[in-house]
Amino acid sequence: MEPLHLTVRSSSGAVYLEASPAWTIAEVKAKVATELGIPVELQRLLTPCLLKHHSPGLEDTEPLSACLPGEGVTALELKLVHRSAEEAEWIRRVQLDPHSLEFAPERVRDDVKVLLTAVGLRGEALR
Repeated sequence: MEPLHLTVRSSSGAVYLEASPAWTIAEVKAKVATELGIPVELQRLLTPCLLKHHSPGLEDTEPLSACLPGEGVTALELKLVHRSAEEAEWIRRVQLDPHSLEFAPERVRDDVKVLLTAVGLRGEALR
């Protein structure tokens, strides 16, 4: 498998990596944490297309190959958006107990990533 020239851009700078298309998003976040000092749980990685559509971000289990726009592509750019500490904390809480969402402030209940985490674990968490 040919190496992938990966650029991760954020307001804190950019990280340039020679990556394997088989790397997961979680592996990329770990490398970014080492390079930029941004904790993994505060990172949200997006492709330019996802950024344009206000997506909650790429899933940690996704391989980089799933982000490539086509065959033979050897370069990829991702955008790093910082999560707030509050968002990261509520994602952690909801992963432990999806029903904790009912006690969250409204701004947290409106957060797409927090909602998707709760629903992914337990569909009735939206009730």
